[in-house]
Amino acid sequence: MIILRDRAEKDVQQHNAEMKELIRIIDHDRRLREFMNAKSREREEDRQLVAWRLRKGWSSSLLF
Repeated sequence: MIILRDRAEKDVQQHNAEMKELIRIIDHDRRLREFMNAKSREREEDRQLVAWRLRKGWSSSLLF
């Protein structure tokens, strides 16, 4: 009986450790996805700025 209780205790500890690791991985992936989306939006804004400058007739050689 003691052996079963010890095994169950170890199983619970192992389960908790695995869940903690999975939560950490999921949180990291979520933050990475948010970061990549923000970078993507920045690039889209840059494209819009370039299009605006072209409509205004600004030369790209003056910009860089």
